[in-house]
Amino acid sequence: MPKIQIKLSPRTRKTLSRIAVSLAAVYLAFAALVLWAMWQPPEKFATVMSKMPGPVPFLLFPFETVWTRARAGTLKIGDPARISP
Repeated sequence: MPKIQIKLSPRTRKTLSRIAVSLAAVYLAFAALVLWAMWQPPEKFATVMSKMPGPVPFLLFPFETVWTRARAGTLKIGDPARISP
């Protein structure tokens, strides 16, 4: 089977690398926003998520895993009960 090789010019490589770095930066910023929102109180989280476009956070981010960890809490058996104001 013949091997197919694509030769890219240095300019094309530079452009593709800039695009890849830009997409990675946008993804990381989006992931940081979603992660930050998950650690906020439910009202703030709902406000942030209501601004998101459709199912995007659920498709691009490991939403359920992070949500489970963000909302796990620190309550242990034997901890005294507290009533928050």
